[in-house]
Amino acid sequence: MHPGSPPRPPQQPPPPTTSSQVGATLPILVGGLALLLIAGIIAGAMIVSSNLENDGGPRLPVAASPSATALPSSTLSPGDAISESESAAPSESPSPEPSTSEDPLHDSCVIGTWRETSHDSDTTIDGVRMRLHSWGATQHFKADGTLTINYGSGVNARAKVNNRTYEVISSGMLTYNWQTSRGQILYSNAKSQGTVVWRQSGKETSRTPLSGSIDPERYTCTGDSLRQFGPTWTIELKRINSSPV
Repeated sequence: MHPGSPPRPPQQPPPPTTSSQVGATLPILVGGLALLLIAGIIAGAMIVSSNLENDGGPRLPVAASPSATALPSSTLSPGDAISESESAAPSESPSPEPSTSEDPLHDSCVIGTWRETSHDSDTTIDGVRMRLHSWGATQHFKADGTLTINYGSGVNARAKVNNRTYEVISSGMLTYNWQTSRGQILYSNAKSQGTVVWRQSGKETSRTPLSGSIDPERYTCTGDSLRQFGPTWTIELKRINSSPV
C-alpha cells in the first residue's frame, strides 16, 4: 500500500442462520436423498437384466492375450531396423571462429623500439615563451604494456630567443604503463631515474630530477613511422626494432 492511500473497507460478516431456516430446508434435503437412492436401485437392476438377456449369464472379464500387443507383420525385423539417429545424415559441426592475436589494448603497430628524429615542445622559461627542439631519445613500447624512454647520457633540447640560447638537457630513463584507445596513447604509473639540467647561454641555472608527464597523446602509426601529439609537444619517430619484448 502506497503511503497516503486510503485503507481498504472492512469485510461485512455473513447474515446469521436462524433455526427456522434450518427447519424449512431439512425436509427438502431428506426427500432429495431418497429420490437419488431409488434411482440408483432401478439403474442397477436394468444393467443386470441386460447382461442376462445377451449371454444367458454374467460375463466374466477376459485377460488380454499376449498376441493383442504384437506389432503388425509389416514391422521391420530387429536386423533390418535402423535407428532414427543412424539414418539421419550427420550434421556438420560449426566452423570455429578464426582466432586473433591482436591485443585491443595495445596497437601492434606501436610495439617496438623507436628513435625520436624530431621533438618540439612549447614551454616558458623565466617568463619567456619558446619552442624547444631535440632529437635522439629512444622509446621502447613492449607488448606487455610497459614503456621505457631512454635519454642516455643526455638529450639536449634547445631554443634561441632574443640572442639567448636556452637548453634543457635530460639524462636517464622514464618508465610507464601504456595502452592505446581510440587513436590515443594513455600513460600511467610513471617512474623516473635521471636528471634535468637547465642552461642559459651556456651557464647552468638549475638542476632537477627527471620527471615525466602522463598526459595522453594522440598518435598515428604507419609501418616504420610514428607521430605523437601532446598538449604542448609534437614528436616524430623512426622504428629501429620491431621486437615486442
